[in-house]
Amino acid sequence: MGVYHAMILVDLLALSLGVGIIFVALLSWERSGIRWLRDLAFVLLAGTVLLMLDLLRIYEITAGWPPGLSGRIVLATLSGVGNLLIAIAVPVFVEGITPLAPNRIRRVIGITGTVLLALAGVLDELFDIAVFHVLNDLLMASLLVPAAIIMAVGYRRIAEPETRRMVKRMMWLTIANLLLSRGQLVVTGALGIALELRRVRVVQVAYYLGILTVVLVYAVKHLFRPSGTSEQLPSQEFAARYGISNRERDIIAMIVQGHANRVIGERLFISDRTVKNHVSSIYRKTGAVNKVQLLNMVRNHPG
Repeated sequence: MGVYHAMILVDLLALSLGVGIIFVALLSWERSGIRWLRDLAFVLLAGTVLLMLDLLRIYEITAGWPPGLSGRIVLATLSGVGNLLIAIAVPVFVEGITPLAPNRIRRVIGITGTVLLALAGVLDELFDIAVFHVLNDLLMASLLVPAAIIMAVGYRRIAEPETRRMVKRMMWLTIANLLLSRGQLVVTGALGIALELRRVRVVQVAYYLGILTVVLVYAVKHLFRPSGTSEQLPSQEFAARYGISNRERDIIAMIVQGHANRVIGERLFISDRTVKNHVSSIYRKTGAVNKVQLLNMVRNHPG
């Protein structure tokens, strides 16, 4: 029982930290506009639901709560919702930092996999049948393996060093989780450990804590970092005259420095589409028709 109590304390601590760090990540995203902070907060939210499921599983083993059929339904609901959220959150995060060209087949496979993963989560909790537990585990692996591969292939092409380091750390965390959780599945099955105990996912809790650490480090860093670039910012007079926002000033500063949209997006942690939207807004507000004209307008309004 001491081991279970320790696991309950670890889960409760992780849940408390998770809720706080999600809040910090969203605040940091709101302040910095860095999309992957928002996407990682979404991944953490999905992980938090699955962590609540793990906590209730341990309570069920030690205290018999939640009891009977109602308990099964509660666990099945959490499992299905958690799997659904993770099946949405992981691809959103991965495609946000290593964009892929639109593909109808991949979209159909993604939707099908999301539905199957959510259904497998429900079945795994409703029925004491080992095949459903294995199916749930394999479908989760089929989500995380492509994500790890895409991060492994794509992170080297990311120009922004900080984003590249973040993706590399997430990649290694995901690979470690895949290897260790498969090992947990094989070892517990070989030892004939009861299914209710095999559902307690110690490795996934460690994975969750690892993601918490990554998110906390970068969220706090960007929460207290001054926004934008200090070099060659358009003057306040220029910004006031044309109604230029702080984010648009940052983008103009990088245009003045000669950076392409892709580099601007990576350095400001926003998508190419967002950069293009900002640039279009800047042209509309200033009346500039190209970068040369915009550059001349900025130089005519020194700070």
